Amino acid sequence: MKKNVILLLFFFPFFFFSQEVCSDYDACNYAYEGDCEYAVLYYDCNGSCVNDLDNDEVCDELEIFGCTDGSSLDGNPMACNFNPLATEDDGSCLYPGFIYDCDGVTCLTDTDGDGVCDENEVFGCNDSNAYNFNLLATEDDDSCWYPVFGCLNPLAGNYNPYADLDDDSCVFSPWIFNSTDCNMTVLIPNDADLLIDDYNLEFGDWIGAFYKDENNQLLCGGAVMWKEETTSIAIWGAENGLDNGFQNNEEITWKVFQNQSESILIPEFNFGSNTYNCNGLGGLEELSVFNQEIYFPAGWTIFSSYIIPIDNDVEKIFENIDDLIIIKDQNGDVFWPSLGINQIGGVNFNEGYIVKMDYESSGNNLVLSGELIPSDTEIIFNAGWNIISYLNRESAPVEDMMESIEQDLIIIKDEDGLIYWPQFGVNSMINMYPGRGYQIKLNTDLSFSYPSVSSARFFDFGNDLQTTHYSNPKKTGENMTIGIPISSWDCPLSLGDEIAVFSNDGHLVGSQIFDGKSMAISIWGNDFSTLEKDGIDSGEYFYFKLWDNNLKEEKYLKVDSWIEGSEFYYPNSISITGSISINFNQIDEKEIVQKFDLMGRNVISFNENQIGFILYKDGSVYKKIKQ
Repeated sequence: MKKNVILLLFFFPFFFFSQEVCSDYDACNYAYEGDCEYAVLYYDCNGSCVNDLDNDEVCDELEIFGCTDGSSLDGNPMACNFNPLATEDDGSCLYPGFIYDCDGVTCLTDTDGDGVCDENEVFGCNDSNAYNFNLLATEDDDSCWYPVFGCLNPLAGNYNPYADLDDDSCVFSPWIFNSTDCNMTVLIPNDADLLIDDYNLEFGDWIGAFYKDENNQLLCGGAVMWKEETTSIAIWGAENGLDNGFQNNEEITWKVFQNQSESILIPEFNFGSNTYNCNGLGGLEELSVFNQEIYFPAGWTIFSSYIIPIDNDVEKIFENIDDLIIIKDQNGDVFWPSLGINQIGGVNFNEGYIVKMDYESSGNNLVLSGELIPSDTEIIFNAGWNIISYLNRESAPVEDMMESIEQDLIIIKDEDGLIYWPQFGVNSMINMYPGRGYQIKLNTDLSFSYPSVSSARFFDFGNDLQTTHYSNPKKTGENMTIGIPISSWDCPLSLGDEIAVFSNDGHLVGSQIFDGKSMAISIWGNDFSTLEKDGIDSGEYFYFKLWDNNLKEEKYLKVDSWIEGSEFYYPNSISITGSISINFNQIDEKEIVQKFDLMGRNVISFNENQIGFILYKDGSVYKKIKQ
């Protein structure tokens, strides 16, 4: 320890008195003792910038250029690129626009906070369901408009006075009519029966009122479109001296335009009448029409209808049927167009009519339009023969239809000679059909109405028994009926055997197949409207043949007795066999002894329209009228 102190005392004076003076001219302490001290880079020894051109006390070499605008709004710098480290403004300051902040996205003002700057808001309707929807609108201004679309033309059937905008939906009357100086108003309530064949008129159908001009042509005098709601139609009257509308007290013809076609309808009024009166009022209760299509085949047929046609004259009904030869009613009146004869006039729903079409006809369909006759309408039948109508709109079994008068019914037959003969249990007719007429024989006068079809049975099968050996005789429009009770056969028959009837000169005039029951055969008379003989003449003798279906051979039959009638033909007469057997003598026909005229002179043959007589060997005489 003592040694260390001595050493310190020895060296201290040496270090103290040996420090040098700074000799560097560039040093701040030049010529001063001690180490040289130098100024900081860019500064002088006094701490001032060596270079400071702008005297901002920031050395030029240390200047930081940038945006120095630090002014603020709401505590935020105004300049978007303000640089707090910048010492020298270099004119690069960028400022936000009037709408967006410095990021170009954030709104400076967005009052409703919807992300759209107030300055960019587009006011308008922003409901896409509105008529004036603005796809560009950002702010709804309650201006949305929801107009009513419709037809704005007062002349259109679907004119809508409450519509705001026309939608090109206007529908105009299919008929042209004039508005004149006076009209009649007819109410059509929403509950009116507006019918075509049980089908109601539909929205968009047109109802028109028609008058006849000086040429008897129907012209429209007013129309309205049916909208399935209460409406009215203005029916326009003719102006003074003009034929441009209805005349006072003129009957109104009603038409409906539906599915591009017109129909005439029949009106019923609940007040007012179906005649025009200027300033008059009326109200429809019903406007309807019913149609029935009836087929007329070639040759003879019997027709009837459950319709009272609007134009009911038989000449008008059949005016477009070129194949028509003649129509006859039960009283013998005829419509014979080729001769210009019309004794029938109007068609009566109470009766049927016998019609002949050209035999070369391909058939015709006729549509009758008019008033529907209820099926249970009472009809008066006379004792004896009647040609009756069938008033049901659907087919039904003849047994059910005639049940109420079965006790007074002798026989009923159709155009094909098919028969319902309850006395003998014969029913080849099976059903009655709409559009067909029937010949009926009664034993007394009576009133009759058809039962409804809904309460009747229906058998949808026809006469399946068809002759194969004997051809079908020509149906000529008139016939008589031969009844053969099952008990009258004195010889055995087999199912399928055929019985044929021949006229005296060998014409096949009737045939039927044996089915094991009593049977009826229609014998067809001569067609008076043709030149050739195509049936049996009135008063002419007939005979029978049998085709044995098992033996495949033909046999002759003879009637040994008759319960009613005889072997001579008379239109609409009835003959009933009492006993019938095989004629083993095979006499084909009665032997003719002599032919003579009204003066008693012998003749070989008869001339046209000549009346003569034929004497047979058995003593019988046949009156012959040559047509």
